[in-house]
Amino acid sequence: MEIVKGEYFYKNREVFPAENFSGFAINHGTVVYEVIRVINTIPVFLEDHLQRLQNSMQKSGSDLQINKKQLSERIQNLIKLNHLEFGNFKIVYHLKKTNTDSWIYFIPFKYPSEKNYSDGVSCGLLEAERNNPEVKSVLPSVRGKADLEIKNHHFFEVFLVNKEGCITEGSRSNVFFIKESQLFTPPVSEVLNGITRQKVIQIAQQLGIRVNEKNIPVNDLELFDSVFITGTSPKVLPVSLIGSMLFDANNLIIRRLLSEYDKLVANFIKQKMPPGE
Repeated sequence: MEIVKGEYFYKNREVFPAENFSGFAINHGTVVYEVIRVINTIPVFLEDHLQRLQNSMQKSGSDLQINKKQLSERIQNLIKLNHLEFGNFKIVYHLKKTNTDSWIYFIPFKYPSEKNYSDGVSCGLLEAERNNPEVKSVLPSVRGKADLEIKNHHFFEVFLVNKEGCITEGSRSNVFFIKESQLFTPPVSEVLNGITRQKVIQIAQQLGIRVNEKNIPVNDLELFDSVFITGTSPKVLPVSLIGSMLFDANNLIIRRLLSEYDKLVANFIKQKMPPGE
């Protein structure tokens, strides 16, 4: 069962003390979710996350329409109740045949260290794939295997490898490869299209950096100069090692994308802050 951070959480329309959280069984139905980062009390790219949550529901076969305004108000209320200016929270919808339950709650988080950003992180490979990569859903089998691999080998992340021997995405992230000043990333049809992934592609295009969406065979890893991952918690994070293969963590394109992404987030927060703050 997940741990709730803070004092309160939402279940459906009601607020409950954290000690009342009992989680949710997923032996039937589908569980879709979003994890959103809060900086200075502002949920970063909230509108994008809520739209993707709605898309996940539709792709799961649900005709439920979420009330984005109402959901946003509950999120803001939960931030105030928990007095948390920074952190990650999770929105979960358990889609069942007879009814749907929802939760909003803050979760424990761990962000990369300054050393991770400067030196890069170590990652591994895992033969696994999502059945429906367009849906951000709970997949206990894949998550369990990934967590075990990360723990046993002290990896920061593992990349999923499909039956064709191609890398698709990280267990909690998207992945980009760099060769000759160009970006390469698995096709959007093969991965969960992360919000950070979308923003980084937009930034790269604005900077005139070519972005190629193509399958990346594991056997082609040695052809690339650098690798980085993107995600809600890691933002833009260089990878220094995949298995025993070394990559340049100080690639100038990575540094530029990280800087521009930080600026994008800072501007977003500035625009969303109440007047006078």
